Amino acid sequence: MLANSESGAFMDVQNEKACSLAATSNGSAEFDDLRRAVADNYDVVSTSYAFGSINLDVISLSDPDSLLDEATLNAAHGDMAWHPYWGKLWDSAIGLASILADQDLTGRDVLDLGCGLGITGTVAAARGAQVVLADHAPPALDFARLNSWSWRERVEVTFVDWRTSDLGREFDLIVGADIVYDRQDVPFLDRFWKRHLKSGGTILLTDPARLMTLDLMPLIQAAGWKIDRRPLSTPLLTKPVNVFTLTLV
Repeated sequence: MLANSESGAFMDVQNEKACSLAATSNGSAEFDDLRRAVADNYDVVSTSYAFGSINLDVISLSDPDSLLDEATLNAAHGDMAWHPYWGKLWDSAIGLASILADQDLTGRDVLDLGCGLGITGTVAAARGAQVVLADHAPPALDFARLNSWSWRERVEVTFVDWRTSDLGREFDLIVGADIVYDRQDVPFLDRFWKRHLKSGGTILLTDPARLMTLDLMPLIQAAGWKIDRRPLSTPLLTKPVNVFTLTLV
């Protein structure tokens, strides 16, 4: 289902114009099939963002809050297989993408953990990195594939569960937007990071200045990580986010 469905178009919110499905086709049957499958299952919009010199048309849910409301209802009747937070482009991801847009990442291996819509990792790929976009929510992987399509030769999209997954490789940089908020996840994230980070590598995290995240940082520090924190404000953000840089001591 499409936003502006009567005209069969993705809506470009920022520029307030519509792009027809035919117009957005890039001539790839695989891309067109994926785009149609997403549009058949979700109401979506395409919004233009500029991260430095990188211009992205980000496909996302037109009403992500409705997915959160549905998830709340489902959670009341049983455990959820995955969380619905992937459907919204959060400030944390925008802030993290803004940081990477200013870096030369040529030849570096980057993991976007909990990638959601895939924007942070896509910007990393645009800056020259070899990127793995990884998330636990299967629908997120389709959106991540669409949003990173122009850089697909440098991007791999894969399912990940940081409690159990082993990707069988290491990365120079692991990024995560708004992924540290549950105390129970801390030991699993610690083990996952140590398993997948190259010697001398860096972890870069962002969050919306959430108090519970700040409360969890001493636990991460106690596991052997050096943590530097700084605030970040950009014109794209509705409010500042915290940036955490983690390195192993």
